[in-house]
Amino acid sequence: MSPDDKVFPDRVFVSHIATGIGTRPVVTDFMAQIGQGDRRVLATDQWLQVANCEGVYALGDCASIEQLKICDDVINLFELADKDKSGFLTAEEFIETVDQVRSLYPQIDTYLEHEHMQGVTGLLDNAIKDGKQSTVQLDLKRFGQAVCKVSII
Repeated sequence: MSPDDKVFPDRVFVSHIATGIGTRPVVTDFMAQIGQGDRRVLATDQWLQVANCEGVYALGDCASIEQLKICDDVINLFELADKDKSGFLTAEEFIETVDQVRSLYPQIDTYLEHEHMQGVTGLLDNAIKDGKQSTVQLDLKRFGQAVCKVSII
């Protein structure tokens, strides 16, 4: 064991580092090989892994993070929130679930800030007509309408 192994026990292999203005030829060639030749930068997931490339990561000007789309996950989120399996969500269930998933969907916070909303209850504007959160009952359709607003920004 070398002294460096004690300081840096986990090593990361870096194949290329490309800097400059515009997409570098090495990146362009790689993008063509993996089916991303029609893009300007590499598509990565929220963990910076290059799309469809297990164990390959990219960051910086050569990459773009593809955010999860909350509208694609409406059914799963609804099922997560509907703890009693009633087919309806209370305002409390809605708030708890949306607060739980905010780190996965950063566009929630962007939307709330853009719309000057203090919290996720602002997404329920049409569901809360009488001002009483305790009476809110959201079915899947109304839940989808409430959470898909954040995809507008």
